[in-house]
Amino acid sequence: MLTKIINIDARSNPNVAQFFQAGDYKVEYIGKAQGGAFNAFNFVNNRSGSWANAYIIGSSEFNISISNGTFATEAIALANATNTTFVLTKDGNVNFSIYDTYYADNTGGISLRVTSIPTPATNITLSNNNIAENQAVNTVIGDFTSTDPDPGDTFIYSLVSGAGDTDNSFFTISNNQLKSNSVFDYEAKTSYSIRVRTTDQDGQFYEKQLTVNVTNIIEPGTFSFSDNNYVVKEDGTVVKAITINRTNNFEGAVSVTVTPTDGTATSVNDYKNTPIVVNFAAGETSKTVTVPLINDTAYELEENLNLAITNVTGGAIIGTQNKATLTILNDDVAIPEF
Repeated sequence: MLTKIINIDARSNPNVAQFFQAGDYKVEYIGKAQGGAFNAFNFVNNRSGSWANAYIIGSSEFNISISNGTFATEAIALANATNTTFVLTKDGNVNFSIYDTYYADNTGGISLRVTSIPTPATNITLSNNNIAENQAVNTVIGDFTSTDPDPGDTFIYSLVSGAGDTDNSFFTISNNQLKSNSVFDYEAKTSYSIRVRTTDQDGQFYEKQLTVNVTNIIEPGTFSFSDNNYVVKEDGTVVKAITINRTNNFEGAVSVTVTPTDGTATSVNDYKNTPIVVNFAAGETSKTVTVPLINDTAYELEENLNLAITNVTGGAIIGTQNKATLTILNDDVAIPEF
């Protein structure tokens, strides 16, 4: 709350200019006992004994003239003085004065106390109202600010009951920061409603419903081999297909890479060891993989090679079952049952 004491000496051409910020103000006529320099002023020229309490307040926005006549003593003039108010819609100077045609022979003056009238804030804004899903508890979402006509006000923010308070329990406020009080899941709920109060140092408050949005993070899922062993004949006949499963989440298009390496089978003679990129579209949960084999005429016993999931894209996760063996059967070997 702003307070200024204005002392206007009636012995000089009195005009006291003070700068005020936009706002509402009350003007109180005070005396020496209340912290002023004067009780009232005396028109001496042709008006001996005529004590007055008149004053003028003016600015580019208004002009206020207060006059109650003259009194026998300064104490009576002080007791009968009039208070007033004024409103500034923009910052600027305010002039306080006494009107008289001749000042030099006056005595005394008047003292005024100008105090800002506390008014509540008119708006609350949040610097950011979005939080990504899966963020930890106590993640800072945004900062509150208040719009208030009173200059220099400070504010305390709190979550309060009332219209729009449905999801208050999912959040906390620390100083002027809104923080999460839960781990949010976009697939479960995308927006939350809270009711916030801002209170200034004079106890004036304003409340507003605000919405916090949860933003989606693409969760492509976890990729693993379906088993630790697969079987194929040397001529390419699939006995047990190499299968990659996608679990947990299925959002977004991603790719995984299957890398074959030598076991008892060698890349020069038995297969091609070029890494195999497997593409998954959004929502796809399973894909089969074919390793290019070299089908020669030489008789060979059962051989095997190693498989590994070595790379995923788009934030996907490689699962624990990320290695497997591919067994290559000679064309003449009976196919085992699985």
